[in-house]
Amino acid sequence: QEMTAAAVYSYDRFKAGYQMSDIQSGSAGANGEMVSAWGVSMNVNDNLSISYAINENELDVVSGANVTEESQGVMAAYTMGSASLRVAFNEADNVNGVAGVTDENLELSLKLSF
Repeated sequence: QEMTAAAVYSYDRFKAGYQMSDIQSGSAGANGEMVSAWGVSMNVNDNLSISYAINENELDVVSGANVTEESQGVMAAYTMGSASLRVAFNEADNVNGVAGVTDENLELSLKLSF
């Protein structure tokens, strides 16, 4: 079973969103997940946009204590005509529900449209 609800609010150059999800197998003794995420973004001008997002995923662990994977990221994109330069920096704690495991990711991309 999976249930998801989301809401997005936009005003002028700003946008904010929130999402909640609950994922359960329906079987006794099976692991499940509860996810909450939110993000904000801003169009600085016609060419530049920036955003920030947080995601929390609580993993039900049948054999022990629940673990919450927490991740957050900052993104930016600059567009000139048919070219977009994008950068994203993300970091996560308790990756895949394993306490103490952390991860960081930096992504740079160039998109060209012809």
